[in-house]
Amino acid sequence: MISICVFGSTGFLGSAIVRKLNTFNYNVYEVNRSGSKQPLSFSAHKFDCKNFSAYEFNYLHDCDVVIFASGVSECDNSNFSSDYEIINFKCAVSVLEACIDYDVKRFIYISSIKVCGELTDSSLPFGPDCDGAPDGMYGFSKLNAELAIKKLSYSENIDFVIVRPPLIYGTGVGGNFHSLIKLVTSGIPLPFASVNNSRSLISIENLVNFVLLCTDRSSSLKAANQVFHISDGVDISTSTLLRKVAIAYGARLRLLPVPVSFMRLAAKLIGKSGMADRLFGNLQVDSSKASELLGWKPVVTMDEQLRKMAEFDKSAGKP
Repeated sequence: MISICVFGSTGFLGSAIVRKLNTFNYNVYEVNRSGSKQPLSFSAHKFDCKNFSAYEFNYLHDCDVVIFASGVSECDNSNFSSDYEIINFKCAVSVLEACIDYDVKRFIYISSIKVCGELTDSSLPFGPDCDGAPDGMYGFSKLNAELAIKKLSYSENIDFVIVRPPLIYGTGVGGNFHSLIKLVTSGIPLPFASVNNSRSLISIENLVNFVLLCTDRSSSLKAANQVFHISDGVDISTSTLLRKVAIAYGARLRLLPVPVSFMRLAAKLIGKSGMADRLFGNLQVDSSKASELLGWKPVVTMDEQLRKMAEFDKSAGKP
């Protein structure tokens, strides 16, 4: 029986991975700050990525694969010696070193497309061999972790799989995507009718499906020591995304044709150029490598995932 350990098992992605793993005949070890576990998991262990040197990793002795889904995407510190460096970089490397000590066979690191940058040319999506050019401390921390993981793994008897997702959405999502849903369902007129950009996204179900494929080393031998970009396979504009969310949630959407150049200028004047890039710029990824090497294909469409999100929110009494 395959034994899999998931670091960050109570987070948005980590908890979804654990739920899916528990539907298979696996021993699932959960690792998180509280030491809590889902009902079907094999065991749980307490672990704080900010103070990782205080913990033992003896439970890794029984694990074949470790999935590192811990991470922080926002923190208050203004320099690189921050939560980004500690959690996304140093903690991940420390866990990998423990995996090597305990003879774990595969280390799966959930990185980010921000390793490559924040924007793409409309005709040139980010491929998995892109030169790392992060724009910000979050991307740098992920890139440094990737480089260290590659260096350590190549010299030891363990293989790595690095997964770089773009924006993840799905049931229980928070952050910017949750804010977007609230904005759409508020009924407020939105000035995005003229936005015609192209952005890649990945549904939580598609990302979890790919990660699970990589946990079975016998069926994903070619994933060893590889970097993958994963997306839904269909890039959309911000205006199209808003329309899809409105349809799924049964909301009345009113989009106004405000020129993008005007909105970019307004955003710059109030110090929100980064937000403008996310709303109006392109960020496309080439996920063909997953299909070519492993035969992987998305298991749900964006419309299907959005409908599931809307149904869940309705049943939970969310507006």
